[in-house]
Amino acid sequence: NLILDRDFASAKQHLQDHPEEAHVLVEIKVQSRYVVRHMALHEALMIDIPERSLNSAERSEDTIMPQDQVDLILSLIELNPRVCIQKELRKRNPLHLALATPASVPVEIVNAILRAYPPGVRGPD
Repeated sequence: NLILDRDFASAKQHLQDHPEEAHVLVEIKVQSRYVVRHMALHEALMIDIPERSLNSAERSEDTIMPQDQVDLILSLIELNPRVCIQKELRKRNPLHLALATPASVPVEIVNAILRAYPPGVRGPD
């Protein structure tokens, strides 16, 4: 497994340089706030968003994804249109979670999710 910690530019470049490795697990952590896993192309890209990020009273600049992470997630979405956002690893409708967390999830990610899962279409279980 390929495991990368906080180095999103390297992760993105590695996947671009070695597309044959897109099936391996890529795990990225940002100060334990977000975990992004990209597994086999037929599986889901999962973004775990801790409960604290969802509390509007606790939202601050540090709950917003850095641009390099946004870019990496978007590149993974391009590789794998099956996108699933999960909160605390519980299965949820990605559309609902995206719409419920505008301050935590960048608009580019929300838009990518909406393209992958139009209203009424549930994400992969």
